[in-house]
Amino acid sequence: MEDTLPEYLSLELEAANERTSGDRLIELAKTSVELAQLVANNPCATPELLRELAGSSDATTRKNVAGNPNTPIEVLQQLGDEYPKEVLANSVLPLLFLENPKILDEIFQQNILWNMVLDAQTPTQVLEMLVYSKHTQVAEAARLHMNLAGEMTSGWDEAAHEAIRTIAPGYDEMEYTKNLANRGLMLNRLLLLLPPETPARSLADNFRSEAWLERYAIAQHSSTPVNTLKTLAQDANRIVRAAAKANLESRCQQP
Repeated sequence: MEDTLPEYLSLELEAANERTSGDRLIELAKTSVELAQLVANNPCATPELLRELAGSSDATTRKNVAGNPNTPIEVLQQLGDEYPKEVLANSVLPLLFLENPKILDEIFQQNILWNMVLDAQTPTQVLEMLVYSKHTQVAEAARLHMNLAGEMTSGWDEAAHEAIRTIAPGYDEMEYTKNLANRGLMLNRLLLLLPPETPARSLADNFRSEAWLERYAIAQHSSTPVNTLKTLAQDANRIVRAAAKANLESRCQQP
């Protein structure tokens, strides 16, 4: 007698299989919550079925629908604020953006878009989309981040602080600067402008020309070179000095 898979395991494989017919996926989705989760993740599930599964009381099912490239746009709008990461990771989003550059405005509320700009984990591709937002604050902040990634070669300090003041009045500037540092943007900019063989004296002069918040953020960054940290440990600002020394000490303690 031939070996056969246990019945439930067979159903799971069927629910996840892209070759399973649409009618069969509907039947499987009604069988159990676990199978509905798999069907919601199946890229061959029909838009009609995904629309129905989006109303499920099960969070995992809804989350899988949010990431399914076959999910209708109106359903993505329905789920966007609840599962922004899944919608942003949906492979259909770049295609929707090509058709409508303001697609993110239609899917997410403004506060969600703002959080995307400030989130250090937001991919550059999403920032590029946010530049087209109808919300001025979101678009300007996204554009600033794109500029910080290497497009600006002069006047960065003044532009950054002016943008912070106009885009987010009342926002904690220290947290904003630390967020930029977490992206590695400030460090990337300095490395772009300064060749590796830059003498310590010239490097120190460059740091002094920047606002202390930027120097502080770089002093805290985990990727800042040791030689740069040693320069910042002699900074005129005591907070910058303390951050650089703490970073150096933590490097020394690492195995």
